[in-house]
Amino acid sequence: MFIVLSVFLVAVDFITKYLATTFLKPLSNIDLIPNVLSLTYVQNRGAAFGIMQNARWFFIIITVAVLSAMIIFIIKKRPLKPLLKWSLSFIIAGALGNLTERVLNGFVVDMIRVHFFDFPVFNFADCLIVSGTFLLCIYILKSE
Repeated sequence: MFIVLSVFLVAVDFITKYLATTFLKPLSNIDLIPNVLSLTYVQNRGAAFGIMQNARWFFIIITVAVLSAMIIFIIKKRPLKPLLKWSLSFIIAGALGNLTERVLNGFVVDMIRVHFFDFPVFNFADCLIVSGTFLLCIYILKSE
């Protein structure tokens, strides 16, 4: 299940980034809901919230290390709880999506922008990482 779900989510991430690069990049911005939500093409060479710009190799090394640790955990522990499986699949897929782009392009394409509060532009992989981390926190709190 880990593999199928993660591969599917990585594919969705690649498709959204391909569509953003192909159709959104020339336009730069599309308002979906004025003053609330838009699609804005951004090449992010940093991490979350644009911190540590141009630290490409640092992010690659850290991401590979974290992904390796997660995969080793899955192989050794074979987690059975659905909430844990979902959370790990989301985090792995998001990390793989952004890692692949960072390796191939040197940056990550971000495109989702909210206007009702000051928040950086983000992408589907970022949503997966945040959602997976949130689910993991719930799992940990629930299992304690």
